[in-house]
Amino acid sequence: MNYIETIKQYYRFTDFVRSLNMLPDELWLEPIAMGKASIGEIIGHLLNWDTYIIGHTIPAVNNGGNMEFPDFDSFNQLGYELARKTYTKVELINMFVETRSKLCDLLLEMPFEDITRKLNPNSLLYLIEELNEHDEHHLSQIMNKLNHEKRMMG
Repeated sequence: MNYIETIKQYYRFTDFVRSLNMLPDELWLEPIAMGKASIGEIIGHLLNWDTYIIGHTIPAVNNGGNMEFPDFDSFNQLGYELARKTYTKVELINMFVETRSKLCDLLLEMPFEDITRKLNPNSLLYLIEELNEHDEHHLSQIMNKLNHEKRMMG
């Protein structure tokens, strides 16, 4: 897959997230499984990472620096709180779509040499490829939860 297709794939996840507007509110914050995050928390977690990449990773790459990341566990908790304490379902979905769109626009504007430059040890493009797999993982979790709910109601 070429780099433009990789970025477009990253953007396409917004279609799925938009569809979550139809989700009953009571399922938004219900854990997808025992001890796991809820659908809303997952979207908050993804939003938090996109925001970080816009504010920290892309500027570092543009300035010739390395990609550095915060502690995953505490950073993910901040993302979960966006759904639990900060935003309604509609607000969070809209914010996710806006932020993912902005991130993809920024990535598409970057020179090929910058997005593919090897940094500690991987490129920004490699990170986006990994994040596409991360999105797929969460999509699968969410779909399993929704299919389980449908069977329970069925």
